[in-house]
Amino acid sequence: MTFYEELKERGVVKDVSSPDLEEKLNNESLTFYIGTDPTADSLHVGHLSSFLISKRLKEAGHHPYLLVGGATGMIGDPRPTKERAMISKEQVLKNVDGLTKQAKEIFNRALEEHKEPKYFISKDNAQVSDKDELDSIINKIIDANSSQVEAYKNGKTNLLGFFVGQVMKETKGRANPKTVNELVRQILEA
Repeated sequence: MTFYEELKERGVVKDVSSPDLEEKLNNESLTFYIGTDPTADSLHVGHLSSFLISKRLKEAGHHPYLLVGGATGMIGDPRPTKERAMISKEQVLKNVDGLTKQAKEIFNRALEEHKEPKYFISKDNAQVSDKDELDSIINKIIDANSSQVEAYKNGKTNLLGFFVGQVMKETKGRANPKTVNELVRQILEA
């Protein structure tokens, strides 16, 4: 059984944004990031599945980066349900420090026999919402992914998430996801 087949069998893979992903997961060493919001100063069960998947990917030879976002904690939950309240910058920084310490300890222990993962910890709470800046980033990503653009325009609209993810990666998680989603959709449907 290949690594990709194992992930699919375990229910980890549902939709795939690129037909090349299976080949790359099985035969290459990819860099990926796992993002978490600093809504608390301690890890909780909600982090477990993404950390376990990251560990599995690391053990298969891929390279994780941990992104603890600052801006997302300060804006709270934009949905009407308001599951996450807005928190102060001071609390966000305290939470980032707590999460960083725990995540490093857990990852180092879990991956003791492997090469230590790299961490990208963001304390920069400046969210990127400037439409001109985001347009430039989005257009660069669209230019670099012509086959995904064509597939999107041919009805594979779930690729919207792929493009949003690429923008989030390019901005190291600092882009306003709602704005990115709207801009990507506008550009792809123009």
